[in-house]
Amino acid sequence: MRLIAMVTAVLAATVTLADSMAQGRESANLQLIVGEAGLDEETGFVNIFGEVRNDTGGWIKSVRIDVDLLDADGRSLGVSSVATAVAEDLGQEDALDFVYSDRDFVPPGETAPFGYIRDAKKVGGRYASHRLSVSARPLAAAEAPKVVIENFSTEKRDDRYWASGVIRNVGQVGCHTPEAILCVYDAEGKPFTVQGEEPEEYFQKVLVPGRSVVFEAKIYTQKQQDDRIADIRAIADCSPID
Repeated sequence: MRLIAMVTAVLAATVTLADSMAQGRESANLQLIVGEAGLDEETGFVNIFGEVRNDTGGWIKSVRIDVDLLDADGRSLGVSSVATAVAEDLGQEDALDFVYSDRDFVPPGETAPFGYIRDAKKVGGRYASHRLSVSARPLAAAEAPKVVIENFSTEKRDDRYWASGVIRNVGQVGCHTPEAILCVYDAEGKPFTVQGEEPEEYFQKVLVPGRSVVFEAKIYTQKQQDDRIADIRAIADCSPID
């Protein structure tokens, strides 16, 4: 996979128009850490992977990354996606494209990985760089599901990487649809892919406090990316009910 190099402007504490219209969203003390980003010439897709670190001092949820794709002159390019279609239906004609982080509930001091993938053919012009901004909703600690990963391990099997472990609920509230978020890093510590694995036995069910569930997942990278894998990390998470 070959990515075209670019300069990325990162605005870690900027509230976009769409966010300013969403009650209860905050952007202060959220740190964007951009990993692999650029246009993959082989697939024709724009890929932006990274993490958001929660430096707010409290729990957050629904971490949203707004993405402004730019041409070589720094002009915004329109993007045709589900996110922009929904925004247009709500009357937000100039709303930016966006994604939510793969992790729904983020404790203070920890990170939420994200991946943004768009077909360059659906971008209204020639992509050259991008500008990002982030926001999230605050969450009372008493309402936050607290789950951890135990006995995590990885192995190469049948020429592919696999990850396995245990998701345990160590908190006081139930965890709806427990999930292991798996993030893959290169030798420089940059994330270049992220995926989630939900144990089937707890899909749309609640993992009560004190209980655990085993997970196993194949890591879905392109074959040519396997030699770049330096680390695979797992984060326990739950799905929001509302």
